[in-house]
Amino acid sequence: MSKKLLWGILALIVLLVAVFLIRRQQPTETPATTATTAPSAQRITVTYENNAFNPPEVKIKVGDTVIFDNQHSVAIRVSSDPHPIHTSFPELESDTLEPGNTYQLTFTKPGTVNYHNHLNPKAGGKIIVE
Repeated sequence: MSKKLLWGILALIVLLVAVFLIRRQQPTETPATTATTAPSAQRITVTYENNAFNPPEVKIKVGDTVIFDNQHSVAIRVSSDPHPIHTSFPELESDTLEPGNTYQLTFTKPGTVNYHNHLNPKAGGKIIVE
């Protein structure tokens, strides 16, 4: 073989290797994706003190959690209306909460929930779940 032919083959091999390496380093296109993030769930605190729930009414979204915090000097029990049978929203039924204790519930369905302190039924509130 002639020297020119060998140099030509060598140049062609170098060129092919260079093209291969360049193409391998280029990022491949990926289809565009649209990320949708659901709003994160909120945690809302309702405090019980001085024989009242504060705030007395809260508006929340499905998936939010309400934390009932007993800051009163005596025990309470959070229950759904009507008193004393608590049938309007049976999921809302705490154990007795001594002062400083909390009870929390995540709301999974829209609607309006009226509740009260079972141990002092005149003290109540409302949760509106949208």
